[in-house]
Amino acid sequence: MAIPRFHDLTVSRINPEAAGAVAVTLAIPPALRETFAFDPGQFLTLRADVNGESVRRSYSICCPRSRLAQAHEVQVGIRPMDGGVFSNWAATQLKAGDTISVMPPDGRFGVRRPHALHRVGFAVGSGITPILSIMASTLEEHPESRFTLVYGNRRMASVMFNETLQDLKDRYTGRLTLIHILSRQAQEVDLLQGHIDADKVRAIVKALLPVGSMDEVFICGPEAMIDTTEATLLEAGVPQRQIHTERFTSPTLAALSPVERRAAVAAGQQKTEGGNITLTVVLDG
Repeated sequence: MAIPRFHDLTVSRINPEAAGAVAVTLAIPPALRETFAFDPGQFLTLRADVNGESVRRSYSICCPRSRLAQAHEVQVGIRPMDGGVFSNWAATQLKAGDTISVMPPDGRFGVRRPHALHRVGFAVGSGITPILSIMASTLEEHPESRFTLVYGNRRMASVMFNETLQDLKDRYTGRLTLIHILSRQAQEVDLLQGHIDADKVRAIVKALLPVGSMDEVFICGPEAMIDTTEATLLEAGVPQRQIHTERFTSPTLAALSPVERRAAVAAGQQKTEGGNITLTVVLDG
């Protein structure tokens, strides 16, 4: 088996998203289409020269699997983080026509039960990216399937891929349920106000998501949110084998100052994988 290596790909589009985020679309030439075949939920590692230094970061693929076959492209979502070296460069400097080095798809976060009828996603902020790929592919490839997304943000104006989510909702009427939880925008229903914490997950399960209906659950976002959501679902009776998690950052990174974060970024990047938990450490977002 060949050792994975970086390949130079052309940026075909940069689409602005909420809160300064961008969707970066990469053109895949014919000779590399098999190399870049991906499973929904996987990520790409990008490398570029930023301020004279070679920097690499991993970002989740956010498009359905069919995008590669039909349009010969893949897309990743990048939200700039305060103090983030690569993310801020990509969001402000990267443009269509640029060439960037990219490793083939990697990662284990994704579907484990191919015949699941009802999949559920819990996401916060940029944690939507891998779940969006899983959700869109599920609905497109399995006409009998359903998907419920519980998505936490500060307000609707900060929802990444909101237009894409609404398009999917319109396309798959009756099969896709979107539950937006907002922490800094008033909602008419108390259930939709606040954060995705233990009490919120319990309330959503009780009101909208019976345990027996969840065939497979995907959780992606901040460390504390993932741990709390997973523990609460297990407590409610969802089997461990049906819960899959993806962690984007280290537990303490969000609490660091920009100066401290840059120092942590300089220390490098680490990835560990095992069991049903995939840890992808992207130190600068």
